[in-house]
Amino acid sequence: MADYSGQILNDRYLVETRIGKGGMGVVYRGRHIIIGRAAAVKFLHPEYAADENTVARFFREAQAAAAVRHENIVEIYDVGLSTDNVPYLVMEYLEGESLATLLRRTGPLDPAPLLTIMDPVLAAAASAHRRGVIHRDLKPENIFITDATDESPSTIKLIDFGISRILGEATDIRLTVANTMIGTPAYMAPEQISNAQSADHLSDIYSLGVVLFEALSGRLPYEGNTPNEVIAKILTQPPPSPSDLLPDIPTALAAVAERAMRRDPSERYPNTEEMREALRAACASEERPVAFVELPLEAEPSPREPSRRRIAVLAAYGTVVIAAAAVAIFMLVHTMQRPDSAELPDTPVPVAEQTIDAQSREASRKEEPDSDPVAPSTVVPSTASLTPDTASSDAKRMDTEPSKPHRTKTAPKRRRTFQHGKGGSQIVETFE
Repeated sequence: MADYSGQILNDRYLVETRIGKGGMGVVYRGRHIIIGRAAAVKFLHPEYAADENTVARFFREAQAAAAVRHENIVEIYDVGLSTDNVPYLVMEYLEGESLATLLRRTGPLDPAPLLTIMDPVLAAAASAHRRGVIHRDLKPENIFITDATDESPSTIKLIDFGISRILGEATDIRLTVANTMIGTPAYMAPEQISNAQSADHLSDIYSLGVVLFEALSGRLPYEGNTPNEVIAKILTQPPPSPSDLLPDIPTALAAVAERAMRRDPSERYPNTEEMREALRAACASEERPVAFVELPLEAEPSPREPSRRRIAVLAAYGTVVIAAAAVAIFMLVHTMQRPDSAELPDTPVPVAEQTIDAQSREASRKEEPDSDPVAPSTVVPSTASLTPDTASSDAKRMDTEPSKPHRTKTAPKRRRTFQHGKGGSQIVETFE
């Protein structure tokens, strides 16, 4: 692809950087070399430059814009041929976003922003129709919302008159061959699909009805996997109502889109001015009258359908909350498994002392029928009171003979016996 950066066109415009491309051409940012005004420069693709009809259609955009000259239609500054004979247009440089981008960002529009955008679009289309210019490609991508600056507020611009038709011109039949489809299928009226030459202002009104339908519901009235499938539905099925998709759409607003999309052109609004008045009346019929809002739109999306951005933010927030909860649980479990730093670790008791203590408790619970009760102040010696040899031998003996009871020092036992002699029987008492 050719690069036009750095070229000077007609000794007036310096071509700077490429900012976009389309099916017929590529667009650069440029600047007037004397007054410094920014401009957009559109070049026709070189492979189309040799086709007379394509070149004539390319310049049609400049002719149509010049014929209308409306504040809501993009302004064309200059036209010409580059040094290698490629046609170009120099036009108003716009910064902002298209209605298509806005709808992807916010979803369906509420009545106030809808009126703020569609009212100037209908005014621009009405001005073009009065001068015999039919756009033939009205769609959200060709409705541009400019950014506000310190010098000027945000505005709505209707762009891309490249396939427009100027009624009464003899050259139109050369630019639009019979039975050739011109436009974007999803937004085209049935009669425009059948014959592009028959498209008139009523065809544009149908397209504006589709734009209104999409802005209200977030969906197209006819959808399909291929353009031919969409075309077949347009030609054979009655148009749906936006309320079929979203029942809470105000009835008066849905009715404006329904009438604009009637299959029979005679049943649509007779002109764009009447459609504009109908839209204003529908917004005024709301419980709270709708007023214009400031552009660009930064308001939250309509509650009827959350936007992709809002869903992404909520998903990210949920992920952060889940991650934080997981970290907290991990730290809690980890802390419970660790000994408390404020507590001293348990000191292991020597085996000998454990055995002595257990056996002494067992001995204290047993009663011996031939002995007196053990003195209550009996002391169990610990390993600390034994010599190393004694403690070691006692521990070893207790490990090997755990079942033998350990006797502690107690009071001497008395033993009474009967002894029989010549003098008779007597009781002898001895101590052990």
